[in-house]
Amino acid sequence: MKKIAFTLFIILIFYKIGTSQGCGDAGACSINSMKGISTDSSLTNYKNFFKLGTTIGLAQYSVIIISPYIEYSRIITKKLSVSGKFTSSVHYGDITTTYGFSDAYLTANYNVFSSLNIIAGAKFPLTSSNKTKDDLALPMSYQTSLGTTDIIAGISYNKKAITLSFAYQKPITQNNNTFFIDDYPTGSIDTNYKSTNQYYRQDDVLLRISHTHNFKNNKLILISSILPIYHLGNDTYVNKLGMVEEIQKSAGLTLNLNVFLQYKFSETKRLELSVAAPIIARKSRPDGLVAISLGLEYSVLF
Repeated sequence: MKKIAFTLFIILIFYKIGTSQGCGDAGACSINSMKGISTDSSLTNYKNFFKLGTTIGLAQYSVIIISPYIEYSRIITKKLSVSGKFTSSVHYGDITTTYGFSDAYLTANYNVFSSLNIIAGAKFPLTSSNKTKDDLALPMSYQTSLGTTDIIAGISYNKKAITLSFAYQKPITQNNNTFFIDDYPTGSIDTNYKSTNQYYRQDDVLLRISHTHNFKNNKLILISSILPIYHLGNDTYVNKLGMVEEIQKSAGLTLNLNVFLQYKFSETKRLELSVAAPIIARKSRPDGLVAISLGLEYSVLF
């Protein structure tokens, strides 16, 4: 029965890769403590955890996004660990190609007791999110960062193979984007892009429910999860008359499916393949977030 359920889960993900419209995660769900992987006993034998990885994603209007990253985690005490992560990206589409640094993350994980963790952190932009082409501001799909400084707070509870994670992400500064769609000549850009001049992005909450399965040889770990993300309000922009306008239907629910497949070369070295795709998405995504993604990550413990 479990094999049948998993097969249906995989079929649904790859079906939705062809039909989906938006993932909607602003960064919180990619934090290691929020990925929903059940506690691995080998991790307690080491103090340092280094990761090198990349994701390949598809955003709105066929914009391809490649996002390399590095991450380092350090166990400070039996209860406290900290992590730092740096990301960059390349965006390729019909309008142009952009590239550059994206964001830096700093997070802390506190183990209240064996199965309960509290997560706190922040995301810092490494760009102002106002890249241009021919002196015209580009839409958010071509910006290498949302350009917001965010605070992130979460909690994670693990019981055997099941992990429940909840997080809240709030922008405390906004970006400097000045994109107006009507600045572009007719026919030179998809008319579905949303103007984002003085863009104001609302908060997000997310819940991840994950199941971890260790295969008999203990070298292969499969993590499947469902991830609802709720964008708490309509985003806004400032029009050419200086008036704030809501971007209609930019609030709402995105429901994602995720699969992580992790292979252990040894106790200290592992490779992870991930797939993520939504089955429900917000009607409007002016932030240009990735719709579907494939990821590959190599990690070393020492």
